[in-house]
Amino acid sequence: MPLLHHGERKSDGTNSRGRGFKKRVQQEGTRLSGKKENTLRVGTLNCNSLINKTAGILEHLNDQLVDICLLQETYLRKGDEAKFQEIKDRGWEIFSAPRKQRAGGGVAVIYKAGMCVKANTLKNFNTFEYTEVTFENSRELFRLINVYRPPYSKKAPYTQSQFLLEFKDLLEDIGNKVGKLLVMGDFNFHMERPTEFYPNKLQKLLSDFDLQQIVPIEPTHTHGGTLDLVIVGKEHTASLGDIKVIPDGTSSDHYLVRLDLNLEGSIKRRKYPETVWYRDFRKIDIENFTEDLKNSELLAMPISVHNVDVVVEKFNSTLMELIDKYCPLQKRRKKERFTPWVDEELLNIRRMKRRAERKWRKEKIGKEKTKLKEVYVQLRSQFSKMETKKRSEYIRKNIEICGRDRKRLHKQLARLLGKSVVILPNMPDKSKLAEEFGKFFLNKIERLQDKIDQKLGELDPPYSALIPLL
Repeated sequence: MPLLHHGERKSDGTNSRGRGFKKRVQQEGTRLSGKKENTLRVGTLNCNSLINKTAGILEHLNDQLVDICLLQETYLRKGDEAKFQEIKDRGWEIFSAPRKQRAGGGVAVIYKAGMCVKANTLKNFNTFEYTEVTFENSRELFRLINVYRPPYSKKAPYTQSQFLLEFKDLLEDIGNKVGKLLVMGDFNFHMERPTEFYPNKLQKLLSDFDLQQIVPIEPTHTHGGTLDLVIVGKEHTASLGDIKVIPDGTSSDHYLVRLDLNLEGSIKRRKYPETVWYRDFRKIDIENFTEDLKNSELLAMPISVHNVDVVVEKFNSTLMELIDKYCPLQKRRKKERFTPWVDEELLNIRRMKRRAERKWRKEKIGKEKTKLKEVYVQLRSQFSKMETKKRSEYIRKNIEICGRDRKRLHKQLARLLGKSVVILPNMPDKSKLAEEFGKFFLNKIERLQDKIDQKLGELDPPYSALIPLL
């Protein structure tokens, strides 16, 4: 039996993903992640290159029902529009702040498509990279700061002491801004050693600004150490829900740290067009349409009619009547479709992966837990590889369908590369925009005609004198 892509129908008329698929996925994710309603889930993860881990990281965030995630060491560059488009195809939006001085590094904020997240202007700091976004719902505003401090090296010769000075400047700057503050990221401070000099200095600095670090003292890295931190204002602790470190969810050497924010209002999302109007021209009865056209008043008009406007008006009205009769306007709901390459085979592996993860995390320490973890890691890797392969096959088929249609092929490639195909002026009134386009081209024709007349007038002898000879 051939595999069905998302949206295709079986012979019995049901969707290939089955009835209640979305509800089952949400229930399965809720069992795995424990997310409650009216909760915004925010995460932080040093992904150690988003370039080669896109599928695995986004799948992990979906499993954990994360709404917004602050990423460090993305390795993204300014010209990576194709990667940005790949992230969008998987149902996420991204704000990226790439490293400018040298390779590596970079921070980004990704969030579920449709959420109202805004990026803010940034200052330049030498000892760390950061980005700032705001999320606003119907009643409150959250200000999220994503921080990555690279460890001391020859390429980054900045000490922890220098970082604390610049981080203090950042806290002073954002302290004057409105909103509930949330600072997250990879600080590379060993907070599991609170008595050491620099972790202690960081704690005192946070206390001076009435802030606190809330990540539990447990490893956030495969080699140990509480390096990834979440910093919040003490007066906003009432908005905080559960905070948890999720070990070994991806192939990165850092763990995802997730935090639930209890919202006073609902999550504000952008509204997409709910309905679209269209005509299905494939269902036109060509024979009856042709017969009605032959018997119409348009073809019965006398040849002696020389008024072009009358003929054009009759032409338009006759065809519109026939089109409305044989191909009427229809209305349908428009839905955002993400990951159409995910088929039943991938869904089965996803279910197996999630079951294996639940068993592994529930098991107590011992040999059995190690075996269960190996099974989970194997299924996780299998899913990422197969998902990437099926996406490539889906793209290849779409390109092959274009055939020799260069216009269609160009649009397909432009979308894959994240390049805008058509850029129109920002004008709310579409009819006025069409009029402006019409005026532009009419003026262009007039200018060309004037130039031609000017050139013809410069001929020796003049063009008008050559007309009788032609």
